[in-house]
Amino acid sequence: GYDAIGLGNHDIDYGLHITQRLLGGLNCPVLCANLETETMPCLRPYALLQRDIRGDDGQMHPICVGVTSVLPEETRIWNFARMAQADRFSDPVARLAALIPQMKAEGADLIVVLAHTGIAEDTATDRHENFALAIARLPDVTAIVCGHTHLALPGPDHDGIAGVDAGTGHLHGVPAVMPG
Repeated sequence: GYDAIGLGNHDIDYGLHITQRLLGGLNCPVLCANLETETMPCLRPYALLQRDIRGDDGQMHPICVGVTSVLPEETRIWNFARMAQADRFSDPVARLAALIPQMKAEGADLIVVLAHTGIAEDTATDRHENFALAIARLPDVTAIVCGHTHLALPGPDHDGIAGVDAGTGHLHGVPAVMPG
């Protein structure tokens, strides 16, 4: 019943060949925009999902939802022993900045980022693995689903961080959620 799945760093703890075997037969796209690998032919950088939604007028309207996913570049370090030499990770925010205009050009009305990352201030020492605020500053991002740190948003876990409305679950004005 999933529309799409985004990889997280622990999904490849036992190697991409195992992940491919587990996810390769799913009936939904498996996404990661900042990992290039030949080990997982099922992996795609994004998906464009055609849906119908009910508008304020009560009528159904077609919409195209662009969904993409990124994970921390550090995954390459954390899982070094399990990665092939040809596997390449790129900067997740830079990759999204390049990919989102392409998704829009292909018809995406909305952009949802499945971001396996936490929320940290730009000056935090762990900001390279917790870059959700940087994603929220990218143009055309409609919503973000965060993870990685196992904290919650909305909620008090991110009170006091500039750019975070912890009460409503917004990052620089972009709706975001982190399930805990």
